Amino acid sequence: MTVTVAVPLHRSRRWVDNVEANVRRLPAEVTEVLISDATVEDDAAEVLSARLADDDRVTVLARAEELTWFEHYQDLVERATGDLCSWLPHDDDFDASWVPALRAGLAENPTAWLAFGRVLGVRADGATATTWQPPPIRSGLLEGVEVLDLALAQQAWQPFRGLFRRREVLAAGIGMEPYGDYPGVDMTWTLAVGLRSGWVSVPTTSTRKRYHDANTHTTFRQAPGDHQRAALEMVRRFGPGGVEGARMRLTARRATLRVVSRHQTSRVRGRLHRLLPR
Repeated sequence: MTVTVAVPLHRSRRWVDNVEANVRRLPAEVTEVLISDATVEDDAAEVLSARLADDDRVTVLARAEELTWFEHYQDLVERATGDLCSWLPHDDDFDASWVPALRAGLAENPTAWLAFGRVLGVRADGATATTWQPPPIRSGLLEGVEVLDLALAQQAWQPFRGLFRRREVLAAGIGMEPYGDYPGVDMTWTLAVGLRSGWVSVPTTSTRKRYHDANTHTTFRQAPGDHQRAALEMVRRFGPGGVEGARMRLTARRATLRVVSRHQTSRVRGRLHRLLPR
């Protein structure tokens, strides 16, 4: 099966060395590398085009368009030609075994559409571990309620870095589209894929996610319960029918109510605290 790796750029000049190193580590089974800058706010695409000119798998796209980050990601999936596809963030640092290990995971689980590895948190230098680390996810095939529980625990962003069956995902109508004002499009996309086919966790390979002041997620704003409501909507759209689907919808509704109730209780306590004499 052919494999496309897509690298979305945005203000990526500081990360060109990292992108080049990641591309150089990609094995021969990666047949296409799409490097794309849809804002062109610096010369990152130009620099990478020159540096990677010797790799005939690489296509560099640079055009100033008014695309959101998730529209950019979707555009790359539709431009890709590979049977399998993976997005490679410009500031992540992937093991050389990433694509082979995830490809093997999909081969061993032919009904699953997405395989992913371990995510390790590091600081901007790429070497110093962050105090908080993404919680590990058990190895093997994850389906149904287990997928939903991970999403409700706000861990569905980890599989987003995985390798997925591009044609099947597109044919199922799963795209990088927002649910209302909820900003976590990576979570809703990944959950939708997991609900339709399951995920395969392959923790023997890993990627290091850099945490720094320019991370996209630092711009995300959401109200209490928005995350859980988005998960409920994905269950409605892509979850199973029958008793299992009803149970999953009930789980998501209860999770929403717990978060909203906890927030309201906290606000009431805060108001009472301000009113009490000191």
